[in-house]
Amino acid sequence: MINIKEAGILGLLVLCCALATVGVARADNDGRRADKLHSKGIMKYSNDQVVIDSSDLTYLADEIDTLEKDYKTKILSYLNGIGTYLKSDGSVTHTPSASDSPDRLYDFSMLLNGIYDSQSSATAVADLSGDTYFKTAVGRLITGSSGADTAGAAAVGLSAATADELSAGMVAYVDGRLLLGTGAANEAYYNLGYTDGYNKGYTDGYTQELDGLEIQIVYHKHTDQCYGEKDDLVCTISYTFGDTYTAHCAGCQKGDPEAQTTFRRYTAHHSSCGKNDYQSQYCTNHSSPKSASTHTYSGRGLICGKTEETVESATIIYP
Repeated sequence: MINIKEAGILGLLVLCCALATVGVARADNDGRRADKLHSKGIMKYSNDQVVIDSSDLTYLADEIDTLEKDYKTKILSYLNGIGTYLKSDGSVTHTPSASDSPDRLYDFSMLLNGIYDSQSSATAVADLSGDTYFKTAVGRLITGSSGADTAGAAAVGLSAATADELSAGMVAYVDGRLLLGTGAANEAYYNLGYTDGYNKGYTDGYTQELDGLEIQIVYHKHTDQCYGEKDDLVCTISYTFGDTYTAHCAGCQKGDPEAQTTFRRYTAHHSSCGKNDYQSQYCTNHSSPKSASTHTYSGRGLICGKTEETVESATIIYP
């Protein structure tokens, strides 16, 4: 036989077991938890005033229902706020009009699935899979159902974005990860467009316009204005060599006045300084042939900085 304290403890255990049973039942089925309670009436024990009232179970069951509804409603609201909607079969869509049970109290497994799929690129691709997509030559995306001309456009598949494919400074969540755009793809398109455009323009212009094209070039002609006084004019001294003869060389044959050696005659020419040519000779026994040399002088020279190969103007005459 149990005493009153033991009876009270036993009653509390019964209450907890009842709520747990009701909680499981509510998780699997719709409906009010209190409607599934089997406890009725009030248990009273006079001496220690222990009272177990089944209405307490009803109250707690209703409170659990309220908390669950509030929690699930808020989760669904948050999902809707990031463009994720649940359908009656528990599947996920990103199209608001496709949600056929917006007020349904979904079970937790469906809500968890919605949280997972809210940032899933695979779900996004599935949502968009009902159409065909093309990329034009300039990199623009068009759809087969848009009525746009798809001639020359390449069919493309849908896939998750990467940081390089986002414009610089743009952010996006992909599969739950925050991506910061680097702009690398835009840079690659820019470089490609510049290179292709330059090459095409050059090639087309060259092949289409050069046939029959005439270019009239005017070269520089020296006039009196091109000349003035200069102190760094350069004159080149060159030599022409004449015949040889034999004679005594006082320089290399001092000890033998009767000795003979070979001499060669030459003429020195100044190219521009105005000095006259002069003739001389050298002893081939101790001198080497004269080689060209230069010296500077002052006089009248070109000060325009141009030659008569300098292009003054060029006129292109198209056919």
